[in-house]
Amino acid sequence: MPARQGRVLVLLYWVGLMGLTLPALGLWVGHSKVPQIIVRKVYHLLAGGLFVPVFFWDLPMLCLSLAIAFAALQLLEVVRHLQLPRLGAAVEQFMQDFVDERDSGVIYVTHFTLLLGLAVPMWLCLGLPGADGFAGSHSGSHIGTMLCSGSSNSSGNAKGRLFEKPIAFPDQLMNKGANDVPIVDPPERVAGYFKLNRTVDAHMFYFFYESRDKGPNDPIILWMTGGPGCSSEIAIFYENGPYSLAHNMTLLDNPFGWDKHASVIYVDQPINTGFSYSEDPRDDVSGEHQVAEDMLDFLQEFFEARPHLANRDFFISGESYAGHYCPAVANKVYRASELGQGPPIKLRGVAIGNGLTKPSVQYGAYADYALQEGLISQGTRDGIMWWYPLCRWGSEFCSKHKWGWLCGLTLQYCQATIFGRILMSKPGINYYDIRKQCLGPLCYDFSDADKFLNSAAVKKALGVDQEQQWQECNMLVNAQFYGDFMRDFSLKLVPLLEDKVRVMIYAGDRDLICNWLGNRRWVDQLQWEGAQGWSQAQDKAWMVQGKQAGLVTSYDTLSFVKVFEADAWLAVGRAVSSVALADCPAGTCGKVTKGSTVCRDAGAGAWSAGGSSTATTLKQALGSCNTCSNGLTTKPTGSGAGSALRYISTKPTQCVVAPGKFLSKQQSVECPKGKYQPRYLASNAPAAKGCLACPRGTTTKATGAVSQAQCTDLKAGFFVRRLAMAPRDSSSISSAPAAAAALAPGFEVQECPEGSYQPYEGEDPVYNCTSCGVGLKTDGTGATSSEACYIDEGFGSQLVGGVLTAYPCPADTFRQLVATGIMPVDCDPCPAATNTKGKTGARSEDGCDGHAAGYGADNEGTVVQCPVGSFNPANTGNWLPCTFCKFGRSTLSDQAKQVAAADCLPKPGHGLQLKQGSFDFTFDQLQAEATARQLSVLDLLADLPMDECPAGSFSAAPSWAAGLDAAAKALAQTCQPCANGAATTPGSSGAASCSAADCPAGSQKDGAGGCKPCSIGSFKDGTFGACEACDPQEFNLFGSDLGAVRSTTLAPGASSAAQCVPTVFSVEPDMTDRMLHPGQDDDFVTYDNRGAWPLPCLA
Repeated sequence: MPARQGRVLVLLYWVGLMGLTLPALGLWVGHSKVPQIIVRKVYHLLAGGLFVPVFFWDLPMLCLSLAIAFAALQLLEVVRHLQLPRLGAAVEQFMQDFVDERDSGVIYVTHFTLLLGLAVPMWLCLGLPGADGFAGSHSGSHIGTMLCSGSSNSSGNAKGRLFEKPIAFPDQLMNKGANDVPIVDPPERVAGYFKLNRTVDAHMFYFFYESRDKGPNDPIILWMTGGPGCSSEIAIFYENGPYSLAHNMTLLDNPFGWDKHASVIYVDQPINTGFSYSEDPRDDVSGEHQVAEDMLDFLQEFFEARPHLANRDFFISGESYAGHYCPAVANKVYRASELGQGPPIKLRGVAIGNGLTKPSVQYGAYADYALQEGLISQGTRDGIMWWYPLCRWGSEFCSKHKWGWLCGLTLQYCQATIFGRILMSKPGINYYDIRKQCLGPLCYDFSDADKFLNSAAVKKALGVDQEQQWQECNMLVNAQFYGDFMRDFSLKLVPLLEDKVRVMIYAGDRDLICNWLGNRRWVDQLQWEGAQGWSQAQDKAWMVQGKQAGLVTSYDTLSFVKVFEADAWLAVGRAVSSVALADCPAGTCGKVTKGSTVCRDAGAGAWSAGGSSTATTLKQALGSCNTCSNGLTTKPTGSGAGSALRYISTKPTQCVVAPGKFLSKQQSVECPKGKYQPRYLASNAPAAKGCLACPRGTTTKATGAVSQAQCTDLKAGFFVRRLAMAPRDSSSISSAPAAAAALAPGFEVQECPEGSYQPYEGEDPVYNCTSCGVGLKTDGTGATSSEACYIDEGFGSQLVGGVLTAYPCPADTFRQLVATGIMPVDCDPCPAATNTKGKTGARSEDGCDGHAAGYGADNEGTVVQCPVGSFNPANTGNWLPCTFCKFGRSTLSDQAKQVAAADCLPKPGHGLQLKQGSFDFTFDQLQAEATARQLSVLDLLADLPMDECPAGSFSAAPSWAAGLDAAAKALAQTCQPCANGAATTPGSSGAASCSAADCPAGSQKDGAGGCKPCSIGSFKDGTFGACEACDPQEFNLFGSDLGAVRSTTLAPGASSAAQCVPTVFSVEPDMTDRMLHPGQDDDFVTYDNRGAWPLPCLA
């Protein structure tokens, strides 16, 4: 059917139904005897049965038809009040039957059409969800959306994946007070856009407020406002953010802001909520799977950009429809971290305030809560519960099968039969706070936020395109979630609970739409491993400032908090109800001026407990301000950049160490020059006992620095070093402060190396250090003046032209002690028998690790002088033993010269041998041998073997030695024969000279110029010298040792010692008879060895 024809039919149907059928049925019901309940059931089938296909056929047409139906009902109301005859009475009877609660069955049919006519347009404007099976197919022509919310698209200039800028609201928007001074090291506050990965052109807008405490372990909280489609800016300016928005469009500090002790992220999501936008309809979001995917994408990029936050505890929180968001997002984030997908996010807890989490249970609690609070009667409650089973079944079926059209149908059914009926019974009630009347589309007046956030100055401060329009709730986004609304997300929390992730469900008891009773019921029914323990957990009173503010139930990682006298906007942070206030609250003290009490802030460095709620005197009510001790101060509230600073400390433990100071002996003193301290620190904090050092090589101009930005000066003893990667043109930093130069690409600050100094300290960068000079050093790196230079080890010094000049210690000397004065210092000689192995500049006696010439190591490694006959050169390696001269050579007695083989000179009586046994050779033969061996004549002379000169020859320098140099001549010694009848003495080898013969062998000179024979008992075997006496000989007789007996010669003129024989002797007979002649008489026997042996016995 063409769309135009279909719309005409729908229009005629609804006009006829609402304008004709309804009054007719009313008249019939009033006069017919047919049971009213049956008639109204039939009417319900007519209205509801055709409602479903019409609704899914053309949603814009439905909105128009509902508006017409509403007009028809208003016409009935006019007729009723005109009190026309007959017709007016019939209408009056019908209207009475319509709202008559005495017969609960009456309202079940007739009110349905009226609810559709009155409530649906309002629901579409308020943002209650519907079916994702159709919402995305209508763009721009959605009449209800255009009437209620206007265009939902926006544009911005944000580009890239993550673009943000610091929040800097103009001064005229800030409500500044008398005590407003710039805060030291303010927390980070930024707003920005994030380009979503899965989308075509979706940009998610967010705020990040760093903890005002700036504690290193302060947690991080993600906040999501519900709706769906409502902006998180509502929370920032009206609930738990750092600001409160005044009616004059200025910002005040919110002392209850969650950012006071935690860093908070606020996100406008889903896409097209708040300042988030997309120009492509394909980026529309209609379910939690997309919400969770988008939020994980954003959070991973956010933490990658801030790695210093990676180890912080992370919490996910939200309100209202965030009962869907939080479980879905938390589950997605937790699983991604478990699987190592993206940067780790330490999810520690989930908090849901007055949320819609399990609709199948929570819709069943509406009637009981309304009855309990006196909003409906018992009959109305029972009637509502008659419709509830089908609502519960539809929600459970929707959760299992996820049919978008069924979820949307279930939503409309449950709204019409349950929630809408309660609103009809209590017209104008604020369903977020049953104590108040509903004012405006969201029952609250957010017009100030509309003006503030849509102002050009604020958009510029936030980096938002001027054409982008902010609205608190985008109803098109809301409609896109119709198919998601009735699904159960409580089960997403079960694996988190069982993995010890904390979950807290909290609810204010004055909220109807997501009331505490429905939340408590689904929490009690949750099936998890701690369910049995939870069922036995007891409610405990939650006390705030001495009064009960609610009830808390906790078991393991699950908690439920019921807050007394609190509405759905519990996140404002004022969870304390009806707490009595003193005349001057804590943090202030006052005085009476012109009859009025004036309370003032305690001020910096002071605290006040405030006035007493039980005060009996004016002084007690006003309280007193007390000064912090030991030079401590107090920390202000407010950012300094966005809202006025206030010093409202309430107790002495809030006295802290101010930025730029630290504790020394329990007294707060300024940080010394070169250090800074950026935070307010508790006096018992370890960090309070010291300041942070400026970056390496930089310092501050004065003491008491509060920021690293004050480390602008180059420190003495340092210089700015240009790295290889530095740009060629460094003129851009030539006049920059030293700190800036040090941070420029390719530059860094370094200490002056050892042996140099740099005395300058200031902003100008210095690119070189001054060298102390050759042989001068400093005691380590970073010297600041020339006075730090002194003579280095291994150097001596002398005055040259009045200037102290260093020189390296020469070989075999050292310099160990460092000279700190300016007087010349000589190098010390190495100890005796040691040297420096030819090296110069020995730095200590340990450098004298070689032995001197003529010294060597003995078998035990001890250095000793080389003995005569050995030599050793100066040591250039390991300690070596002395080397003995070759045979026939020896050294002189002057051991200091015994350093080389050339010092081994020939011994007397020994001669060189060119060949084995050849003592006689010519110089030409010597030179030929040297050439053959590739040696010099000197080296060859030192290497040739030597032997004793044979008999008849003596040792002497050959005639050809006269042409040699002194060194070679000293080595040239050969054996030469004796001449002219001369002979060697004593006629043997090894003679150093020859002499003439005197007497032949066996004779000696007689003193008269002649020769005489050697006498008996002596001999001479040569031609020189005198006769020698025979030596005594051992003599043995028949085995008997007679000892040494005198020997003699048998005749004079013996010429050999072999001619000496034993002399004549005699023995007693009794010694020999028994040996030679046994049995004979004892007689003497004479033995004469000069003849035959033995001789005959003599009488």
